[in-house]
Amino acid sequence: MSSMFCSTRKERNQMIDLRLGDCLEVMKTIPDNSVDLVLTDPPYGIGVACKELGRNFIGIEINEKYFKIAERRINQTMENLL
Repeated sequence: MSSMFCSTRKERNQMIDLRLGDCLEVMKTIPDNSVDLVLTDPPYGIGVACKELGRNFIGIEINEKYFKIAERRINQTMENLL
């Protein structure tokens, strides 16, 4: 399973936790009380919106192809924010 952690803006530590795997299995590994909100929004462009709004998020994708697409889009957005 892959995971990507990033921090952007200096005034805020922001975390992206993008995980590759089965959602039901991956959620078992997330510590209790560590997530304030779970939101699904197909087609899962949510990471980009969260970064643009200065929000933290956890994204989980079972398909490696789509995981790589999301990872690329998030990295492109982060480059634009820096």
